[in-house]
Amino acid sequence: MTLSNIGLQLKLVEQKPLSGGVIARNLKIKDNGMGMLELSGNITITIKVLNLCSTLTLALPFLITSTKQLITSLLKGPVYSTGNNYYKYNSSKHSFDTKTFWTYSILYNFTFNIDVFQVHNINEIRGNDFVIATVDDISMHFKDTYGKVHELAGVAFGSGTPAFVIYNY
Repeated sequence: MTLSNIGLQLKLVEQKPLSGGVIARNLKIKDNGMGMLELSGNITITIKVLNLCSTLTLALPFLITSTKQLITSLLKGPVYSTGNNYYKYNSSKHSFDTKTFWTYSILYNFTFNIDVFQVHNINEIRGNDFVIATVDDISMHFKDTYGKVHELAGVAFGSGTPAFVIYNY
């Protein structure tokens, strides 16, 4: 599959209804009346893994599992932030007064669900999806204006092996 074929298929995919990416539900703002807002809700993050390698990739399950674990660990627990200047929140109207600024402490108390899975062809991708693509090699070959040929390699260092981003922390 050439790059132009992938581009053409992605344009067709963009016309389909949205299916993933980030979906937020049950979003709420609670005002304690003393300068603290609590933002809460359920957020689902969907990441699709598209394997474009020409050979069997044994590390693909590891990539899927480690990606999900890393994102889940980074988004675990509530986050508290102080000194945020924003429009004053009117809890009785459930709206912000865009004429008055207020300083808030904000408690971000979201529940995250991370879903990482493999898709088997490009037709399973929609316009708002997050996609991790595994490839055989990332490289470039070109001839400069003086006729000298240049070869540059990316993540796989031109070795012809599958290129993965592996989280090491």
